Amino acid sequence: MQNGTTPPHILTVEDDESLRASVVAWLEDAGYTVSEAGDAHRALEIIQRGPPDLILLDLGIPGISGEDLLAMLNDRHPGLPVVVVSGRADIGDAIAAFRLGAWDYLTKPLPDLDMLGVTITNCLERKRLRTLLHSAEMRYQELVHHLPVLVFALDEGLNLTFINNSVRSLLGWSAHEALAVPGWFVANLHPDDAPQVRAAFTQALRSPAGAFGLEFRFMHSGGYPVPLQARFTYEPSPRPDSGMPGRIEGVLVDLTERMFIERLLGQQTRLNTLAAVTDEVAHEFRNPVFALAGFARALKRRCPEAPEADVILEEAAKLEGLIDGIHARLMPVAHPHRPCRLDEVAGFCVDMMRPIAMRRAFRLGFEAAPDLPPVVTDEDLVAQLLLALLTTAFDNGSPGGLTQIAIHPGEGGQRLTVSFPPATTHAQAEVDDVSGYARSLAVAYRLASRLGFALTTDKDDGTTSFILDVPEHPVTTPESRQ
Repeated sequence: MQNGTTPPHILTVEDDESLRASVVAWLEDAGYTVSEAGDAHRALEIIQRGPPDLILLDLGIPGISGEDLLAMLNDRHPGLPVVVVSGRADIGDAIAAFRLGAWDYLTKPLPDLDMLGVTITNCLERKRLRTLLHSAEMRYQELVHHLPVLVFALDEGLNLTFINNSVRSLLGWSAHEALAVPGWFVANLHPDDAPQVRAAFTQALRSPAGAFGLEFRFMHSGGYPVPLQARFTYEPSPRPDSGMPGRIEGVLVDLTERMFIERLLGQQTRLNTLAAVTDEVAHEFRNPVFALAGFARALKRRCPEAPEADVILEEAAKLEGLIDGIHARLMPVAHPHRPCRLDEVAGFCVDMMRPIAMRRAFRLGFEAAPDLPPVVTDEDLVAQLLLALLTTAFDNGSPGGLTQIAIHPGEGGQRLTVSFPPATTHAQAEVDDVSGYARSLAVAYRLASRLGFALTTDKDDGTTSFILDVPEHPVTTPESRQ
């Protein structure tokens, strides 16, 4: 018998009063709560007051037959265990009883009531396990339906077989609407992306091993495209001989926010590039302006009354003021320097650049020594510097190669290295040419100077490396404190 505060309730339905009394007495001695009925009508009255935990049913009861009662119970209470105890020993009767929903079949006369006890115990345990399984499935379904990502399943014809409730908030459709429309998934792919998505899913069906991923646009019910990232696998049929098909299972993640951040980062990079170019132009203008002003002063000393010298000096002063104004506007917004962990900033940058690396067929790795101490610096400018270095690595690296970020203790601070295999033998010349089109590296050099870091490049065994030495307490340039 099962342990518990409330003993299981057993209903025995038997028209033989002496046998029924013997079974009732044995069950009560075993600790069960017992109800008894001599026919189907009495049994239904008891069940209506509250279903028992298990029913012992004789098929030969008067009135409504045992078979009809068994079918009624299976229809109204499908999880209720019914053990048939019958004088019919024919195998056909047993098969018919199991088809009608019986959990077990015993023949009378019972040789040993202990056998009945074992059967009852086994059936109650099966019921308990079924209840636990059902509860777990319900909790799982509830969890899946309320996940912040969209979970879906497609059959081999790419028809939707499951989708959770996140489809409402993400794509504007209810789960019921999506499942009710044949071909809904394929029909709502963005027309430009549909061939790519079909090809990816077809490839998954042909090569079941491993996970697949891609990014595409899906049409919202409001008529506008939503950028999504899909990660999915193909689950083959567990029983191919039965004709049960396999299916594709996966998740869809909204990329809208990430793409917005990428655009912001791109805009910041362009602004930094513009600042670097403008700073170079201002520097180039300053030298001839100084020379022109010096020439005007010399002319003024030789020809004190010459008005041209005063005009030149006045215009030179205006140009000098204009250059100073441009230089001041190029300065970043002042941020207080505070302790920050270089490995955490680098990890954030790796996470931001990983989707870009996937799209451009680069592999991205990151490692950091444990227990690195914080450095006192501007965390935002450090992030911009690392993003500029990674952008340069992607622009000059070989697709499929590994771009590796490593942080280790260095002399008087920490050393961060960005290493990558160059795409061509000319890549080193390109990354060294900071005045050329490799503007991301020019931005990195400029930011490193402002932060008081030392940035160098190195090439060894076919690998190009950017080496950033970060002192524990960097000495920033005056312009970084403005």
